[in-house]
Amino acid sequence: MGMPVNGIGYNGYDNMNKKFMMLRIDNSSTAMFLADGNFDQTGNVLTMYGKMDEPTTDEYSKNVRYVIRIIDHNKFVFEIHESLLQEGKTKSVKMVCS
Repeated sequence: MGMPVNGIGYNGYDNMNKKFMMLRIDNSSTAMFLADGNFDQTGNVLTMYGKMDEPTTDEYSKNVRYVIRIIDHNKFVFEIHESLLQEGKTKSVKMVCS
């Protein structure tokens, strides 16, 4: 929505479940976002699946896909995709972090 977003995210590997886990909080809502998934074969794209509440539409536990694309050691792109939208038109958030 063109507004700056401040937040923090933690990613880590869960040895028991053999998946990467994500916890993210930011100033765009009062919720915490949780997801899990794995890297692709290149090791540059981490795709995780979770749920999120959408306060603007009163949707609860909406299925979402989080994608972290590692560009280099100093830059990555974080995307949130809505799983129920048409294929190719799923991206709802994109943040470039450096």
